[in-house]
Amino acid sequence: MSSYWFTSRPDGLEHGHPFLVFDCQDRLHLPLTVFGKEANARLSPKTAQTYLYSILPWFTWLETDVWQVRAGITWNAPTLQVQQAVEDYLVSKLQCKVQPQRQEWKFVVITAGTHSTLRVFLAALKLFYQIMALRGTYVFFNPLVEPISATVAAVEARLGNDERKGAIPRMPEQSGVVEPEKRPRHRLSDSYFKLEHEVWKPQIVDDPKLPGLILEGGRQLALKQTRQRDEVVTWLLFDTGARVSEVTGLMLGDWVAHGTHRKVNAFNKGSFGRRTKVLTFADDTVILLKRYFDEERIRFDPCSYRLEDYLRLAKSKQIDLQTVPLFLTTQQTPLTPKEYREHYWNPACLQTPTYNWLILVFGEPLGNPLSSAPVKQVLDR
Repeated sequence: MSSYWFTSRPDGLEHGHPFLVFDCQDRLHLPLTVFGKEANARLSPKTAQTYLYSILPWFTWLETDVWQVRAGITWNAPTLQVQQAVEDYLVSKLQCKVQPQRQEWKFVVITAGTHSTLRVFLAALKLFYQIMALRGTYVFFNPLVEPISATVAAVEARLGNDERKGAIPRMPEQSGVVEPEKRPRHRLSDSYFKLEHEVWKPQIVDDPKLPGLILEGGRQLALKQTRQRDEVVTWLLFDTGARVSEVTGLMLGDWVAHGTHRKVNAFNKGSFGRRTKVLTFADDTVILLKRYFDEERIRFDPCSYRLEDYLRLAKSKQIDLQTVPLFLTTQQTPLTPKEYREHYWNPACLQTPTYNWLILVFGEPLGNPLSSAPVKQVLDR
């Protein structure tokens, strides 16, 4: 069956559009092509591509579904018609439940069969109509925005323009010349379709066997070159409850600052790399960390230094230990959260059927099941 599709811009062309989008009849679809260019400029090439992938099935469905064709619904139909079409798509294709609310918006309930692209689809379609409205291609209110919010935003924009007519242009807030404009303390979503899990609720796992199961799952991977590193990182996560990025981002100086014992400095979410907290871990983990440093890590260290070599050089001020990553890859580069997840955590969870859903973890702190600290499952991020 024919469908909407897109291709990246061929080399040598100068039309400035990173993607060319075509409809079911293989005709160039200019609005979606323009959307691809605007999304690419506002976000990133990868995100723009993801957004296109998520909304093109809706355009295909709108053009091929018997009921939508009979009703004559198109993407540029009036707001209420588009909203009804999106609701039909959510129910029939994405297998959601949609419940109306008195405040003139719809509550989208996720079911077991709901497609994982739901959140991306709604965000992408909302941006599409926003861009079309700004360009004058869509002349109605954005159907993915709550009517009241759209009306209030339009009134505020008009009032703001009226107040500034004939006035001296306002200086930017960062100039320090003018007082910052007051903004609402709590910004509510203005989306017409609000998801069931807009407010994330963690699920807590307090099974004391979990660390052992994950480590055993890792051992079944037959890892040789990085087994010690990955087990140390895993124990640090369980001991400290830190985020995976905080553990993989540790430097030798963070550990040496506390005498290479049971504590280490670490950055926090939103601290922009500044060490704002201290992590504490078990004595057994200290032993594993020192063993990893001198046995496995030394093979990938560009200088082949042991722990005592770094300490001696730091004492004579020949090296800054804050430039020495605690964990290295086989390519002699700092270990990243992505590599740890894909190389160890995800495969280890797959070896542990009871907890393979933990592949979704690490948007929040992992926690310590041994002390009943929360292990948090990230479902919709």
